[in-house]
Amino acid sequence: MVTTVKELFDAIVVFENNVGKLYDNISDDVKKQYGVFFENMAKDEYRHAKIYKALGDQAQDEEMTLTDPKDVAYVQSLIEGTSFDAEGKLIDDIKGVKSKHQVLDVAERVEREAIQYVFELSRLFPDFAKDQVTILLEEEQNHLQMVLDRKKEAEIGYILL
Repeated sequence: MVTTVKELFDAIVVFENNVGKLYDNISDDVKKQYGVFFENMAKDEYRHAKIYKALGDQAQDEEMTLTDPKDVAYVQSLIEGTSFDAEGKLIDDIKGVKSKHQVLDVAERVEREAIQYVFELSRLFPDFAKDQVTILLEEEQNHLQMVLDRKKEAEIGYILL
């Protein structure tokens, strides 16, 4: 059960590393068109994980906790409802997905999840590392926008065929 800001950061670190692995594991078919894009996205996810880890270590010193049982339950449900299971099934499965549309759909889903994590972090602990969290939220939103832009380009290209 997640009850401290440190535990929330730890969950986000795991999530961000999983997103990086996901982007590293896209199929060769999709890499032909979006390889550099996903390589850069993966690097950003790993960088984010390091930042979240450092913030989590800082938060541990401040012993900040969730006190409202509703908040505890909600955060726990977010973590348990992640796109990634403990066995890494999604990470493994993405290797076999040859459709750029499906890969972009998965990328959209995980980027939306990342935004939700950071938004909840800022809502539940508004005074903790406010500037850094704001920057991270903006970066996550930029990632989502970049994925949505690629989806739009892919749809237009598909329609024009």
